Amino acid sequence: MNNIKQIQQIQQRIKYLEECQKKFSIEVNEIQNTSKDMLKKLLEISKLTNSMPNEISHRKINLQKLINYTLSGIDGVVNELTNSSFDCGILLMREKRSLKLENDMKEYLAKQEKENEKRANAFMAE
Repeated sequence: MNNIKQIQQIQQRIKYLEECQKKFSIEVNEIQNTSKDMLKKLLEISKLTNSMPNEISHRKINLQKLINYTLSGIDGVVNELTNSSFDCGILLMREKRSLKLENDMKEYLAKQEKENEKRANAFMAE
């Protein structure tokens, strides 16, 4: 009975990890798709800042820093989501391996129980 409970817990964890991995992948795709427009806009702003008058060069520098910071932030979020999805995949493989081991153990114990019953019956028949 304990083995069945462990198998059920592992199956629930596998389902949870599969959902997490799927959600991370969806989020990466959504961020990449929605950020395309933003990246185009930032490129336009970058071009605009290059044509700014020298008298307000401090604004130009600030805008360029913010654009770089924004781009780095988007890349960072995409990278972390991708890494999270990958990590979930690794955990998923571990859990599936664990489930296989639990199922193998369950089969082995059932086989041993049948053999023990045969031995007991043979002993009783003597």
